[in-house]
Amino acid sequence: MILEDIANLFKELSAKHTNKEIARNFGRERKFVINVKNGCNFVMNPEFIAGLREYGYELKLAKIGSDEE
Repeated sequence: MILEDIANLFKELSAKHTNKEIARNFGRERKFVINVKNGCNFVMNPEFIAGLREYGYELKLAKIGSDEE
């Protein structure tokens, strides 16, 4: 599930970066990082996408059963 995947990503990022640094890259406050790590909802906006890109990630939408990856 996407929320679990994002939470796990934020936990991994927190092992290498401070919550303040991560939050800054996502254009948010430190509390945002803590909430996402705990599985809370997030808003997928341009700032969130840019934050993922900053750490070398992108989101892709794929149809279930699709051969494309």
